[in-house]
Amino acid sequence: FGIDARYNRKGFEARGELIYTSIGNTAQYNTFTGSDLGSTMFGYFAEIGYDLLAPTKVKKQKLVASVRYEKYDTQFKVDETINMNNAYDRTDITIGLHYRPSLGVSFKADYQFLDDASGATRNDQMNFGVGVWF
Repeated sequence: FGIDARYNRKGFEARGELIYTSIGNTAQYNTFTGSDLGSTMFGYFAEIGYDLLAPTKVKKQKLVASVRYEKYDTQFKVDETINMNNAYDRTDITIGLHYRPSLGVSFKADYQFLDDASGATRNDQMNFGVGVWF
């Protein structure tokens, strides 16, 4: 089950998604592979951004500053053959800047604050990306 929503207006961008999924035969899969795949996964995110070039005369380019909150648990439920691992119950906050000089070209930089329910320290991370599509 999933829901996806998007909204754009005058430089403002918002989007979100919610996903709930169940996987069958996880006990057999985990026994065969030695994995700890959860039988149910759940997650969602919400993101807002603003195109900093929207109020200018630059119309074919975008420079979007954004913040995203996401919560996801890939072991939302587990079968009786494994113990739940709280490290899979994660919360991430991402702040970023996304530049689109033209349709089909994209450059992105963001910083992620990473956390999980295990209490262990997770290292935050910086990400850079380049995208080209046609």
